[in-house]
Amino acid sequence: MQRIENPILKVIDSHVSIRKYREDVDIPYEKLREIIYAGVRAPSSANLQPYTIVAVYDKDLKRELSLLCGDQAHIRQCSVFLIFIADYNRLMRTMERLGIKPFRPNYYSLYIASVDAALAAQNIVLTAESMGYGICYIGAVQNNPCKIAELLKLPKYTYPLFGLTIGIPDEKPSKRLRLDVETILHLNEYRDGKESEVINKYKDLGYIDSLARRLKRYLSKGGRVEERYPKFKECLKSRGFTI
Repeated sequence: MQRIENPILKVIDSHVSIRKYREDVDIPYEKLREIIYAGVRAPSSANLQPYTIVAVYDKDLKRELSLLCGDQAHIRQCSVFLIFIADYNRLMRTMERLGIKPFRPNYYSLYIASVDAALAAQNIVLTAESMGYGICYIGAVQNNPCKIAELLKLPKYTYPLFGLTIGIPDEKPSKRLRLDVETILHLNEYRDGKESEVINKYKDLGYIDSLARRLKRYLSKGGRVEERYPKFKECLKSRGFTI
């Protein structure tokens, strides 16, 4: 890739996930508020922002959450652990106050909240990283979504989506391999056969075994995605969503 001059693109290009943090440094609330403001300014479907962000500073609570997320040490170490929540409780209460009959949240409304929350999260990531903080997304919130909802005292019509650790890095990992733009980008119509580009690139760079392990771990029969689905469906239903 040509030399990067754009400062935002420089932050994007330098991204690495941090899994080891300094535990002697906190993020001041005013700094956190500035970071969250960037998330709030992200695009939102119909400008409804159907998400909430729970910021966990408490060490004991971070410890409990880490155990529910696969006992990941960086959740305990980070300065603040953010959990992004699909939140239709706030919207439904707002509608009731305005005399509007609310609907019952469903899969589609969860999709909308998930997209909006992800857009907000990435704004937060870019802002935090531009300030020198490190981050790591935590998908393992889906290991125990209902237990996390109970721990955070989430009301009905809400659902925990994913987490994000933020703190001062205590490691310098290398950037991970990403696919070429030409592999991801299709012009005017979908072009099949891109898997050959994926396999060839990973083979050429010596990462094909790593790719195979991750595909098997997450997307194979009996992998994590399939394993988590029943709990995901059951928890959604218990949280008031129609499925």
